[in-house]
Amino acid sequence: MKLKKKIMFLLILGTTCLFANGLNNISTLVNKINKTSDLEIKNKLMKELALELLIIDKEDFLEAKKIVNDNLESENLEFKI
Repeated sequence: MKLKKKIMFLLILGTTCLFANGLNNISTLVNKINKTSDLEIKNKLMKELALELLIIDKEDFLEAKKIVNDNLESENLEFKI
């Protein structure tokens, strides 16, 4: 019984870290996009951001959308969620 509890705890901990990591990746990508001036790199980062938004968990999507909308400096960028 103790082994089952330990395994469940590790699964829950791993899942929590995985979802938190997804939001962290989105925030990091938005910061990188804002800091770079090279359009080729910016486009590559935008594609990575779009991919991250596609694979993120539904519960975290609204938070991710808020991060993108609040922090992404879109001068000449065509990025809509």
